[in-house]
Amino acid sequence: MSVTTKKSKEGREYLYFSYYDQHEKKKKEIYCGPKEDNDALQRATELKREYLLNQYKEIEKQLKVLDERDAPIKKKQSGETIRSIENQTSALELIKNASLYDPEIYFKSSENMSEVEKESVQLIVTSPPYNVGKEYVAYNDNKQLDEYLDFLDRVWRECKRILCKGGRIAINVADTWRQPYIPLHCYISVRMLKLGFKMRGVIYWNKGASAGISTAWGSWRSPSNPTIRDVGEYILIFSKDSFKLESENKIPTITSTEFTEYTKSVWTFPTTNGVKDGHPAPFPEELPRRLIKFYTYLGDTVLDPFLGSGTTCKVAKAWGRKSIGYEIDKSYKPEIQKKVGRASELAIPLDNFMINDKGATLDTLLAQIESHSM
Repeated sequence: MSVTTKKSKEGREYLYFSYYDQHEKKKKEIYCGPKEDNDALQRATELKREYLLNQYKEIEKQLKVLDERDAPIKKKQSGETIRSIENQTSALELIKNASLYDPEIYFKSSENMSEVEKESVQLIVTSPPYNVGKEYVAYNDNKQLDEYLDFLDRVWRECKRILCKGGRIAINVADTWRQPYIPLHCYISVRMLKLGFKMRGVIYWNKGASAGISTAWGSWRSPSNPTIRDVGEYILIFSKDSFKLESENKIPTITSTEFTEYTKSVWTFPTTNGVKDGHPAPFPEELPRRLIKFYTYLGDTVLDPFLGSGTTCKVAKAWGRKSIGYEIDKSYKPEIQKKVGRASELAIPLDNFMINDKGATLDTLLAQIESHSM
């Protein structure tokens, strides 16, 4: 499956979408148009995407994540292979060569996400502005507390509308100020419960390794007025209507080791550089990566209503998920396009699927087919 170029006798180049027809057992080509024509490239891309999307049902039939009870190769005592891995390998090839989903990005407020169908999203990953006076171009980050929480409520209502039954929302937020201390994670949790979300738990993101060595705030070495210094943030987890996710997709991409680690309520990983990232308050790729692997299947849809520089969509694309992002500030468009464009291939390792063969690669799997063919 590929997009190929052919030259005519006159030297003009034309684009074709080439693929292998499983039913007729032969290679086929579909003419798309002159190479210099933008519509030709778009048509070729759409054909490729349509072809791969049609393969996902085949993937779900052929591939299931293997555990210790269902190894890729089983033999009778006589040495006869009783289970072929050919179907699983072809599914792995489809995954490895799968076209990446291009994110849908809307530059407007997520208070109205009418472009997204009702109950069409499996996971929302976001970090709203913390209302601490950050210098955003198109957003006032210094609202009165009630005004700020009311604004978030309008976004959360839209999130509830677009989440599927059992869909999850993960909200990354830090508490703010010190005199007085404002426990934003508490305020948001109470508001989410009033909106009818089911709370699933709280993850504490330990950023201690990135906290530096500056002294604590308040009185130095004195009980007079010492101030606690936060070295972490919260990730609040809620679901809609049900605790169990409803999704047509059934292929996870998380290893058993990762699953065990992610079920713990404390996650430790470093922050990212805001100046380098082109945004005043970015979160690192590790945050959406963990949440996407933990809470979604291959092919599910992930949305970020406060997209910022595009991190959530980049990670979702690299891990074979559809993604949608809302960002009110159009000045981030070049950074989002640049960041999402870096996700040029799937990040899913074959080890995720071949649990009993940790050194597996596509080549070694193909070799196994040849040596263990029925």
